[in-house]
Amino acid sequence: MTHIRMTRRATLTLAIVGATGFAPRVAMPDVEHQAKVESMPAQTATAPARRDLKTIGPEGQVTGIGHAGGIFEITTADGQRTSFSKTNLRFKIDSSAFGPPTGRPVILPGGMIGDRATVLFASAAEIGTFMEDCG
Repeated sequence: MTHIRMTRRATLTLAIVGATGFAPRVAMPDVEHQAKVESMPAQTATAPARRDLKTIGPEGQVTGIGHAGGIFEITTADGQRTSFSKTNLRFKIDSSAFGPPTGRPVILPGGMIGDRATVLFASAAEIGTFMEDCG
């Protein structure tokens, strides 16, 4: 009798798991999709066009970065101040033609709930000139 219950329970569990999609899936090659990708022209398979950071308005132009403890405070050209924890703010360099102008870093939002951001500089030398220790 116990053996029958275990079998029924196992069968029921497998049916529920399969119906809800929790069962592990085996990756199967999608031949149609692969053929479509291989037949695409190279220009459509490339990354999307990059945003020109030189065109960012005053709301995204960084004029100061304060640091106290685990908090960074970013001041933008429109006078707004926004605080980020040190783990939610990234600093990057973009010296390409799409990067920010020299001496005018920009901040771009990140994360799904607006709690993260990235500050982009034109060169590594600029990073220290904008940092101000407030603590």
